[in-house]
This record gives sequence, C-alpha cells and structure tokens, in this order.
Amino acid sequence: MPDAKDQVPVEEDEVVSEETNVNAQAEDEQVATKSEVNQLKSEAADLDESNIIDDSPGVTTRGAKVDATKQEREIDAAVDAAAKADEQS
Repeated sequence: MPDAKDQVPVEEDEVVSEETNVNAQAEDEQVATKSEVNQLKSEAADLDESNIIDDSPGVTTRGAKVDATKQEREIDAAVDAAAKADEQS
C-alpha cells in the first residue's frame, strides 16, 4: 500500500483557484453556453420561412390530381432499365 506522502490530494472541481481568483469551470461553461446560443441563432436564421416555402407562381402540390402509383411504377421501370444497361456494359 502506498505511503500517505505518495498520494496526490484530490480537489473539488468547483474550487476557485486561490492564487488567481479564477473559477475555470464556470468560465468554460459560460463560454460553451454563449457558443451554443450563437449556434442556435444561426440555425434558426437558416430556417427562415423564405428558405422553406416556395410561393412562386405555378408551384402547387395541394389538390394535385396525380396517380402516385403510376409515378412509382415509372420510376421503378427507369431504375430497372438503368440497372440492366449497367449490367450489359
């Protein structure tokens, strides 16, 4: 078993350094919080409504009378044709 003189004393994390009167952990948390707030504000600005909604004339999807199953079959056929073309080349 190690002697008492070999053991390193453990200090609490929240202890303010008495030499410099600085609480490094509190400062780190404050900087991290400011950074997170700035990141969130930046992301919120990117989600501006003008970036999400296309209100240009002629662009509508509501009430459109389309056959989604037919569109899916056409896409599947195009993918199959491309796969066969890749296999042959």
